[in-house]
Amino acid sequence: WWISTCGKAIKTFTDAGIEYIGEQIVPYLSNGDYYGAFDKFADLCDEFMTQAETGDPFDTHNLPKEPFNILIALIIALAVGFIIAKIYTGSLKNQLNTVTRQNRASDYVKDGSVSITKSTDLFLYRTVNRTAKENPSGRKTSGTHISLSGRTHGGRGGKF
Repeated sequence: WWISTCGKAIKTFTDAGIEYIGEQIVPYLSNGDYYGAFDKFADLCDEFMTQAETGDPFDTHNLPKEPFNILIALIIALAVGFIIAKIYTGSLKNQLNTVTRQNRASDYVKDGSVSITKSTDLFLYRTVNRTAKENPSGRKTSGTHISLSGRTHGGRGGKF
C-alpha cells in the first residue's frame, strides 16, 4: 500500500509541479502568512491530485494557468495599439513636405498651367434687411401717409 501510494505521489507531483507549488506559496511565507501558505498549498495539492486522476498529471507541458484578467488584457492591448498608431502616424507626418506661405496667389501657380481669358463677378444670393418706419404721430393710419413736408395724404390704389 505504501509503495503504491508513493508511486502515485511521484506521478502526481512531478518536479515541475513541485517547483510550481513552491513558487505559489513562497510569497505567503515571505509575508509571514503561514495560514495563507498552507491554504494555498492544500488547494494546489487537491488540484494536482484531481488532474492526476484524469491520467495526464500536471507537468512542464500543462501546468495550471493563472486566471485570465480580461480588463488588464484590454488595457494592455489598447496601450500597445495606441503606441503603434502614434509611431505609424508620426512616421507618415515626417514624410510630409513643409511648404512656406506665399504672399500672392500667383506664387502657387505653375507657369503656363493656367490661362484666364475672362473674369466676371456673379452674385448668386442677395440678403435684404427691411425695417418698418415708425409713425411719427404714434397713431395708426389706414390708407394714409405723411409726406416729407409733414402733410397727410390719403387715397387707395387698386386694380380694375
